[in-house]
Amino acid sequence: MPLLKDFTAWLQASLPICALVIAIFALLVSFFSWPENRDRIYPGEVRLLPPLAGYAVYRGVLAFPSDHLAIPMTWRNSTNHPVVVSDPRLVLSEKGKTHYLLMYEELPGFSDTAIQQYTHTNWMVLPPHSVSTHIGVFGTQQRWDKTHTDYRFRFRRDTGTDPEAALEYLLTDRSSFSRKSTVLIGPLPLYPGITEIQDHGYDFFWIRHPS
Repeated sequence: MPLLKDFTAWLQASLPICALVIAIFALLVSFFSWPENRDRIYPGEVRLLPPLAGYAVYRGVLAFPSDHLAIPMTWRNSTNHPVVVSDPRLVLSEKGKTHYLLMYEELPGFSDTAIQQYTHTNWMVLPPHSVSTHIGVFGTQQRWDKTHTDYRFRFRRDTGTDPEAALEYLLTDRSSFSRKSTVLIGPLPLYPGITEIQDHGYDFFWIRHPS
């Protein structure tokens, strides 16, 4: 049957072309869907890198006379998209007491004048595949209330114990969903010099000396 032979010959000749077209189409689909698949296979993570090298105490920030704690936070974002860290809260626990310090400002560096160059913020943007350091300034929740004991909150060495520190924060990625995370920082050593800081003064205390 000539017609069947012709059709068979045509089919045999067309198969390689069809296979090539299908292969190219599959390659294009794979190429354009790679970013999404890559996020699924290698999602990455956001981490606060330990250890805490040191901290600064500002005895009075702006119009608020209470002690404020400035700590350098080094973040690693190994995901493929920007991530927002918002509402960081420092939790200090000692002898059954817990103090909650909220992040109010960010500093460009550590110095006695750096507080004058602050940025009022309680969130940070972490670029994809990056390691970045942000110096957050933390103060008591009631730093504005003159009738509250937190209005003149002081770090004191005479308590006999160093508070345990933890950082709570929200992570928001491109899905726009926020999830709460907590990182244990460990003991926050209070050195004798902390009680000698003058009003509107500043001092920096090393926890881990640079090598």
